[in-house]
Amino acid sequence: MALKESLYGTKGLDPATGFISGTESFVGLRNYADIFGSAGEQFWNTTFFTVATVGLEAVIGVAMARSCRGLQPHREPLTRIGNELRSPASA
Repeated sequence: MALKESLYGTKGLDPATGFISGTESFVGLRNYADIFGSAGEQFWNTTFFTVATVGLEAVIGVAMARSCRGLQPHREPLTRIGNELRSPASA
């Protein structure tokens, strides 16, 4: 649905004729050309912002995980339980 809509113009006043158009005019790939052309600055700003923030969040997340690695009070009891389950019971 979105791909189909991206190939059509907007409803409303037709700039070529001056008449109000009830249906969209087929513009083909012109909308995509506009994104990478004159309106491309907004596209590239958004792309840069997205890549930069996701990368920064990933780095911060990994740093936080590594700093909290030694602060796991629940790990030792779970390891002990796991070891008891793996070793055969001596009777």
